[in-house]
Amino acid sequence: MSSNSFTVKFPAKSKGLNFSQAAATKFKLVELTPELAKIVEAKDENALKNVTIRGKANDEAVLCTRTTTYCLRTVQLSNSFLVVTGEDAHSASSEDHIIRDTISELIELVPAVPKLERLGGLLKKNKYRADDEDGSDEDTMEAQQRPRRRFTYNQVRGLVQASDVELERGLREKRVLQMDGYLQPLPSTELTKIISYILTLIPKHSWSPAGVPLAKLTSELLYEYEVPKTITRQVCEWFGLVEGDEGKEKWVIDQEKVVTEVGLGVLQKLCAEAKPEKDILTEWKDLVGDQFESIVRMDLLEGNFLDITDPQYASRAGPRFKYFPASGLPAVPAERFKDLFLTKTSWKGPELTPFLQDIAVEKKERDRLLMKFTRTSTDASGIVWYSSRAKY
Repeated sequence: MSSNSFTVKFPAKSKGLNFSQAAATKFKLVELTPELAKIVEAKDENALKNVTIRGKANDEAVLCTRTTTYCLRTVQLSNSFLVVTGEDAHSASSEDHIIRDTISELIELVPAVPKLERLGGLLKKNKYRADDEDGSDEDTMEAQQRPRRRFTYNQVRGLVQASDVELERGLREKRVLQMDGYLQPLPSTELTKIISYILTLIPKHSWSPAGVPLAKLTSELLYEYEVPKTITRQVCEWFGLVEGDEGKEKWVIDQEKVVTEVGLGVLQKLCAEAKPEKDILTEWKDLVGDQFESIVRMDLLEGNFLDITDPQYASRAGPRFKYFPASGLPAVPAERFKDLFLTKTSWKGPELTPFLQDIAVEKKERDRLLMKFTRTSTDASGIVWYSSRAKY
């Protein structure tokens, strides 16, 4: 028997195998991941409702569960499959088997990085401004000439190709507020101010980072600094855990997250010029205060700075860094590597990796991208360097 032949066995009473005379039906064969297989086998209607295809009509399709985003890849099969059912209205006999479709390809689901870059474009014109709170600028010429389409969470959920968990995490990481049902990014300058107010109040009232009284904190920020309570609460949820009964809630601070945010504020002032590491650390420690200065270290800011130290003077002057965020780089791998190698012609492995983590979910995928877009060389001291395969 040849490798392409096959045998179909039917019950003895079966009389035929026929193609359907009804309107053609197209089937797709999907290879389920373990996560999806459990959802389907459990017949959990709520979980199945969260399995959706997301994005605009011209996007490459992705499938999302509540927690994971998958890209859909078509794999050609060496042998075709027949989709066979029982009789239909056009069959000659009640014992006929009807071929509904022939399948020669399989849809494979591969874990993918959520495509959150669209958030920036959708919400760009909707940044929170303190003067919006009282509507004081609504009648100004600037406001009238500033058309804005405001987005709710559900509207963004349908447009952004990410699972619910990934989207919610992305909104937190991009510091997006929910105000009166609409999404509004909180500008970094405003967030830095709020964090600095909080870091002032904590030692003033001898509050423990393990349990800051939320009601007192929101009241203090409202009356002393005019920060709305709803904003304070959301900022606290970004940087820790709010727990306890209503009216007695405590904010358990994620101290590294708070310290990191202050460090980003220091770095963001270094877009045009570099600064010695020791000066960055000194300013950073001064801003977080004695209670948190022991947490300060440069690795908290990986993926947000560029080392432009001149090797000739490194031993004398120490490292010099400037602001260079991965979030500002293209999401398409080819364009990402082009920007990276136009910025620096050679990168050490530990320097390069933080700028790839948001475009490759797994180490295996990052290694594949490195093989595709880079060349490696090892210097006399054993350090591995990456340079571009392409000429830019």
